[in-house]
Amino acid sequence: MTNTTAALAQIQRICRYILVFSLFWHALMPKLIFRDATELTLVMAHGFDTITAQYLSTIGAVIELLLAVWLIIQARQRWPLYGYACLLLLLLLDTLMVAPQFAVSAFNVVTLNVALLCLVWVDQRVLAVLISSGELPINDLAMNRHEDRRQGWQALRGKSRTQVNAVLYRVVEKLSLRQIHLLAKTLMKDDWQRRQRDKAIKKPSSDHTEQP
Repeated sequence: MTNTTAALAQIQRICRYILVFSLFWHALMPKLIFRDATELTLVMAHGFDTITAQYLSTIGAVIELLLAVWLIIQARQRWPLYGYACLLLLLLLDTLMVAPQFAVSAFNVVTLNVALLCLVWVDQRVLAVLISSGELPINDLAMNRHEDRRQGWQALRGKSRTQVNAVLYRVVEKLSLRQIHLLAKTLMKDDWQRRQRDKAIKKPSSDHTEQP
């Protein structure tokens, strides 16, 4: 992989992380964890009451979380990006038609959605270049790094096993045939003495049980 391709892959990864982070944040903070008044006002501007607006806000949070997970799982596909772009455009147009006052506030929906749409465009363009050039996207690169580490551990274990076998071979090689014979004889003698001691221990107890 060239430096240019690696830089493009890094740019695509950063764009994807920002998009996923924005979805998670907007789903958790203003909708699930904190009930933001602006969020409820945008929903209630369609004619819903407070309770219905809360339910719809929760449903919207779930949709955003699912879309974020989709962006993570399908990191090599551009279809989730198209779905995200359509969602941003629909929300932007809906806000401009239903509650245009939020388009002129300090932190307005126009600048936020336009910035996210630009990140979506950069993400899908860079991903298209990576795929067309035959280079692997970021997920496959991570898998390759994991495979390289696994092969490195296997090579290290194989080298260690070879060294241990070499040491054992040198130890056995230094033993002469007489030493091996004496070692076997010693082991057999120790085993025979152990059996004789076991018989001597069991014999008095058996004689004692046979007496009336």
